[in-house]
Amino acid sequence: MTLTVSGNQDLDTLEGWVREKFTPIENKNVQRPDLGDPEPYGPQDLGKFVKYVPITDDDQLVLMWILPYLENEITTQPLQYFSTLYGNEGENSLLSYLAS
Repeated sequence: MTLTVSGNQDLDTLEGWVREKFTPIENKNVQRPDLGDPEPYGPQDLGKFVKYVPITDDDQLVLMWILPYLENEITTQPLQYFSTLYGNEGENSLLSYLAS
């Protein structure tokens, strides 16, 4: 964990505040999970058809899926492709088909 503090006060005052507020926090030595290759579903879960019955009368579709860890790809911005693909409101776009 990293902490950054900025303020108009002198360095000794800021350091005192940080030590007062953050020293009591216990270091639990938690290991960061590897998000580089997530497996949300195992082979036994693939190819299944799941049908949900809505409990409200709401015209909303929410799709979620896990994508590879892309924080290091800031220069190429691969997620921009998906944003353009799903956000395009033009004729024959995915959104136009879902909205009709």
